[in-house]
Amino acid sequence: MKSRVYSFSIFVTAIISIIIAITLNASNGWKNVVSFPYAQIASVLRSISLSSSFGNVVAVILFFFICFLPILLYIHLSKRKKTNGADLLLFVLSVALLAILYLMINPIILLESQINLWTDSDTIYIIFGTLLHILIISYITLKLLLVLFYSTDTSLFTYVKYLMIVFGATLTFAYLCLAFSVLIDQLRAISINTWELGPLIQASHISEIFLFIIQGVPFVLGIWVSNYGFRFMEALEQERYSEEARLASERLANVSKRAVILTVLFTLIDSVLQIFLMGTLSNLVLQISFPIGQIVLALSLLVLARILSDAKVLKDENEEFV
Repeated sequence: MKSRVYSFSIFVTAIISIIIAITLNASNGWKNVVSFPYAQIASVLRSISLSSSFGNVVAVILFFFICFLPILLYIHLSKRKKTNGADLLLFVLSVALLAILYLMINPIILLESQINLWTDSDTIYIIFGTLLHILIISYITLKLLLVLFYSTDTSLFTYVKYLMIVFGATLTFAYLCLAFSVLIDQLRAISINTWELGPLIQASHISEIFLFIIQGVPFVLGIWVSNYGFRFMEALEQERYSEEARLASERLANVSKRAVILTVLFTLIDSVLQIFLMGTLSNLVLQISFPIGQIVLALSLLVLARILSDAKVLKDENEEFV
């Protein structure tokens, strides 16, 4: 029953990711996805501020409340005595929100500057949105790392189990929201350039969709591995040296091995297809990437499964000897 938590989490993330990708791309494309939700918050605050004098006061109060949310989280964690060194990043995040949201509300400040980087508001939203996402991901990563380092055996398995959900949900969001948004933008660009592509427009649509599917295989494999990692942690929670844990470790090792092989294979196929199609379809842009994250995850779980499987065998041998 518990193993369904992973599947349900991935399903919900998939639905939300698709909705975000379609909804945000309907208005302003990739910029809205990258800058979500900061650009939308800035837009709402700007509208409230310009509505009236009272609205301006409300907007200022909401602005500072949103910017100080990370500090409020730090205070909450301090009261529960659950802070560690990573939580200091919350102060950095709060200052970053203060500066970035203000500039997103008033992009004219940067647009009128002499810096060539700020060519339009879209550039401002993309750069600052990406920066805030990096800060938040860095905090979450460091927080999880320190929590795992100082946790006991039983709680460690619980934390890693939910970390598998985070990995799976992140891969789902990256593919069905971020990558899907890029696909929508590319298909839209192809439709706009019908006069240039001529009879190749249908082939261009098909090639983009086909490459999107091929590029999605490593993401699916990463989600598949995370699912078996989740089940393995569930078995370890019950009893580290049980027969169920041993079987779960063997299944995880086999799945991880296959995932690494298939990930490398489909990455090579994707690269070759892009190079081949570039010679026939001029609208394609070569995008060579290597899914290091998925491979590292699969290899790490493979090593972990083998170590714990060997430990179970060693324990059984010692018990027989005694």
